[in-house]
Amino acid sequence: MSYPFELFLFHIKKYNIFAGQLLKQQEIINSTDLSAMKFLITILFFISLYYLVSKYLLPYLLTRFIKKTRERFQNFQQGNNPVEEKQEGEVNVDYVPPEAKKSGFNPDSVEDVDFEEIKEN
Repeated sequence: MSYPFELFLFHIKKYNIFAGQLLKQQEIINSTDLSAMKFLITILFFISLYYLVSKYLLPYLLTRFIKKTRERFQNFQQGNNPVEEKQEGEVNVDYVPPEAKKSGFNPDSVEDVDFEEIKEN
């Protein structure tokens, strides 16, 4: 052991109560320092995560979205081009609506109802 360390141990033994108080204060300082360090490391982690996401992930997703939208638009445009040319006056119906359901209601068979006014006193 070196001389300064032995001297330190001697003072700790001589002033045991004072050394205990110093150790408690040192523990409080260390716990506060660790909390601050954890907080700073967490903040730095989230800042770096934001940087990586905004620099690499968002541009990739945006270009992918634009590419898919462009492909859909081109497929839509190609699908609507008529393949056969129609002659003048020719009509082509692509959609025939289903027939409406027949209900049992006949408006001619309904009787009129007479209403009376009731006067309150």
